[in-house]
Amino acid sequence: MIIEKQSQMGKDQLVRLRAEGKAARYDCDPLAEVFSVTDGVYSILSKSPGMGGDAWMHLVIGTERAVLIDTGFGIGDLKALAETLTDKPIDVFNTHFHGDHTLGNVQFPRVYIHRYDEAPLQAMMTPDGGNGFVPKSGSYFTEADVMPFHPYEIVPVEAGFTFDLGDGETLEVVHVPGHSAGCAGLLDNKKRILFSGDSICSTPTFIFGQLPEGEYSEYMTIRAYKAGLEKLSERLDEFDSLYPGHALLGTPKEIVGDTIKVCDAIIENPDNYDDVLHFGERSGFVRKIGWGSIAFSKERV
Repeated sequence: MIIEKQSQMGKDQLVRLRAEGKAARYDCDPLAEVFSVTDGVYSILSKSPGMGGDAWMHLVIGTERAVLIDTGFGIGDLKALAETLTDKPIDVFNTHFHGDHTLGNVQFPRVYIHRYDEAPLQAMMTPDGGNGFVPKSGSYFTEADVMPFHPYEIVPVEAGFTFDLGDGETLEVVHVPGHSAGCAGLLDNKKRILFSGDSICSTPTFIFGQLPEGEYSEYMTIRAYKAGLEKLSERLDEFDSLYPGHALLGTPKEIVGDTIKVCDAIIENPDNYDDVLHFGERSGFVRKIGWGSIAFSKERV
């Protein structure tokens, strides 16, 4: 299956990084694995408790401040880990509202997110908000490892909002909707990395399931996704690689152009696909061209 082959690339990368001594665990949060691939960036692997795949969080450290990008499944003491990795003040940014990227928010007083995803994130801010992703205990964790619920402040932001890390380094919010209405990445102007969340993944990007009703639903289609990618393609000279929310770190930026081609192919003929995907009770299709790959439902075209 195409997805299995693409996922294997990420698994092979983890094996290589471990062999090279670029992975570590810390006593404050032994359930998380921390990878140091790029200077000033710690990529933290949040292991899936069952629903969805393992998720990346990225701690980007500047001379004056740091930004934690996503907070994973909320299993283990992420706050203590981040504060062990840096002594700089830490801001938290969610690339989108889905639970595998936001359930650790409860450990922090404030999180930033694109405003189109503010309402669904707010709706999840309940003691039962993580039930769809995180059971009380699992194969590698106990109930005591699941972070207790605490409300937190949500700060909605627009595309173009920047985090100032000091010494001229900024992280800019880049809106690439499709996977969710507010799906966004952060573009680091000095490290030349796009932290893309789930807006662009090689394993693939999911634009999948029934089109939700309500505000901003028009941003959750293949056509909206293509429009966002085309805006991003005008800025390819500003970054060298992508650090996504899942799978391969350092994905080449050619994935942007290839994914636009995938969008075009799906829009032209959604009945032409490479594979069938079954995800829980939902079914969809996979189309792949080069680095680009999208799992889609026809109602989301």
